[in-house]
Amino acid sequence: MNNNNLDTAETIDIDNFDALPHPQPGTIGEREAARGLRQSIVASTVAMFFIAVTTGIPYAMLFDRLQASGKMQGVAAMMTHLSLISMLVGAIFIDRIGKRRIFWRITTSIHRALWFIPAALVIIMRPGPATASIIIAITGISLLIGNMGTAAWQSWMADLIPEDIRGTFWSRRQMWIMITLLLSTWLAGWMLDFFDAGNPQASMFGFALVLALAAISGCADVAIHWTVPEPPAESTASTVPLTERLLQPLRQPGFGRLALAMGFWMLSCNVVGPFGNLYMKRVIQVSYSELSIVQIAATLSNIIGGFTVGYIIDRVGAKAVASVMTLICPLFGIGWFLITDTPVSFTIPLFGATIVTKQAIVIVSITNFICSALYSTVVLCHLTLVAGLAPKKGRTIAMAVQWTIMGAIAAIGSILGGFIMDACGDGFNIMLRGNTRLNFIHISCILHLCFAWFVALPLFRSVKIDRESISMRRALSILLPTNPLRLASGVYHGRIITRPGSAEKRLRAVKAVGYSGTEFAVKDLRTKLTDPSLDVREAAVAALGQIASNEAIDSILDILKNPDSDIIVQALRAAHNALTERPESRSIISLLQTETATDWRPVIATAVVPLLNHHNLEAIREAARLLRHTPHPAALAALTNLLHSTHTNTIALAAAASLGYQNDVTAVYEIIPRMRTATSSADEKVFAVAAANLLGIRDRFYQVLCKEEISHNSALFDMIKDLTVTSQKLDHTRHTQFLGEIGKSLAGIEASYEKHNLKQCASATLRITRLFAQHRYKLNENMELFEFLRQLEHFDPRLAAGAWFIAIINGTFKRTDTPPAMRPVRSLTEVQLAVFILYSWADSLRR
Repeated sequence: MNNNNLDTAETIDIDNFDALPHPQPGTIGEREAARGLRQSIVASTVAMFFIAVTTGIPYAMLFDRLQASGKMQGVAAMMTHLSLISMLVGAIFIDRIGKRRIFWRITTSIHRALWFIPAALVIIMRPGPATASIIIAITGISLLIGNMGTAAWQSWMADLIPEDIRGTFWSRRQMWIMITLLLSTWLAGWMLDFFDAGNPQASMFGFALVLALAAISGCADVAIHWTVPEPPAESTASTVPLTERLLQPLRQPGFGRLALAMGFWMLSCNVVGPFGNLYMKRVIQVSYSELSIVQIAATLSNIIGGFTVGYIIDRVGAKAVASVMTLICPLFGIGWFLITDTPVSFTIPLFGATIVTKQAIVIVSITNFICSALYSTVVLCHLTLVAGLAPKKGRTIAMAVQWTIMGAIAAIGSILGGFIMDACGDGFNIMLRGNTRLNFIHISCILHLCFAWFVALPLFRSVKIDRESISMRRALSILLPTNPLRLASGVYHGRIITRPGSAEKRLRAVKAVGYSGTEFAVKDLRTKLTDPSLDVREAAVAALGQIASNEAIDSILDILKNPDSDIIVQALRAAHNALTERPESRSIISLLQTETATDWRPVIATAVVPLLNHHNLEAIREAARLLRHTPHPAALAALTNLLHSTHTNTIALAAAASLGYQNDVTAVYEIIPRMRTATSSADEKVFAVAAANLLGIRDRFYQVLCKEEISHNSALFDMIKDLTVTSQKLDHTRHTQFLGEIGKSLAGIEASYEKHNLKQCASATLRITRLFAQHRYKLNENMELFEFLRQLEHFDPRLAAGAWFIAIINGTFKRTDTPPAMRPVRSLTEVQLAVFILYSWADSLRR
């Protein structure tokens, strides 16, 4: 190709192919090729709604609405990557038949039309994990078929695009699809919000509509592509991919991939970085002094960041931090879309000086002050990684090779950015905020994001190191807190923990780290579990409980495995707090299940159950409280034995409360006798709530007690009202005798309860129990009570346990030497519990 052709390629305009002197691709004319390329760009932008929905937030939110587990959602995400193996199959098949356009039409049409099925399923089927599983299977098949056609489309476009404008075409296409992708993402989110799709009580119509429109968008792409011409295909032999050829000279795969990752990161930065000041100067027409303010802000950011970045890298890991920064930093490019040349003025406090500048200077300075330290963090991560990956022998040459590769790739960014700036000229007739034209800097920002996210980030994540850092998902949860001030506080005080100082200063720092929830400080807190100061040790274990990460709970469990530890009680409390006070998405349970695939119940039960025999009564009580969070056979047996044998009231209360969460109704037979022999009303209510959690809806009886404290008879009246309605719904044949007896007994309970006639209330609840059992299980209401309970146990153990309690308070087991646990009803709480048992049982039948 001569120099004239090269010059033409640099100034080419994709929108005007007719006058181009580029080579003719195959037997297709230049005009037809130009029309096909414009048509392909239009088709791709139309498909962006499909891409935004099927690969973005709406797809993830659909599984959240369908109550899919973390593992299920992980499988859904995995399918996107796993399906790429079908590209090889497609490529082999296409190489044989040579009909790329037809093959792409068929596979892509099937791939996108399959999305009509999930749109229908979310309406037809009940929301739940089963529906999510079916949708994952369907989308997995869709992706497998679609990626078979991807190979055909890439080969087709590669032959259609003239070689001398290929880079220009792809960059222009990328610009438009990114713009429409952003708009599509917003539109899909708006539609879901309009139909309140995130509300579990709302209809699934919003998701169905978005999925259907996405399928239409995807099929429309195929329709628009229908007449795009196809050059004749040539069958070629299998060759080694270009990336593999580039990596072959390198002995260390991780070392080579790090060079590529950093090279493409620098390329993406160079597309924007060198040209930002030019844009500010040429378009916004700022002064050099104003530009210096921007540079000062960036410098200050790097200085301040230098105090904290090293600590974060050491604790989180260089690979994970680099991946997160590669993901986050390009987002700050949105600031370029917000700037205008509007004048602004503000007064500096204390000095009283008024500064007049332009809005663009303020926004870019603030953006640089925030993000410059983040950008420099990637460089520091690279230096950390390369030091560990470079071979010791021949390290100088190895480092030179890496920087050569990085420099060669990064240079492309500057060339590309300059070409974009020249090609855009005065900008496009697309107006942004403040009547600012769409210009080269905005396109460069989009390219920066594309290169960073789709090239550099995957390469960073693929770097293999000897000591793997935490996953990117975990790093995001650590480095992206809801409160940035807490993160800053955690970093500051985490550094103090590692430095020499007084016990009082270290104590304050440890407490501050726990309050901030700084997960990457767990390593430092762990070392303070052996601090000479008892206050520091206790604060450290409490902080681990507040952080509640996987590493934190491992540290707490290590303490629990040592019964002679002097902070065993504090460790038990810390574990209890971690399981109750932290958000579920960051709780110990969630982390152990999703990150380590460990069943947390036997892990905690194994460590805590032996402590129920500890010599310290406070440790026994805290261990019993902690087992509330571990429904497990070992915990159930140990808690039951403890409740049966202990003579310490506080321990009995803790054991009973935890048994209420063990999901085994047999524990009621241990809890009820304790409740009936309680020496205070407060203790009686604790046991009653524990029993109610096993006999009815969990935590609902606690609400009943709270309501009764405010207004006597209010909660009981509501339960009786619901029982009346439920009994009518249960009796579909409207047996007058059944309804009449139920209604009479319920009315008797309400009247007797108001008069504090507890015996009448107990008698009425037993009568209702027999009526329900007769109606549901055909048990004769005149059957001898012991036989009645025995047969009811066979049909319904939960109701049988409740009926046993109701029979006790009715005086069924009363004798001359009756023990206190078997005496007739003696408190309002017992009546409330009896009615609650009937209410919960009837409600479960109705549901």
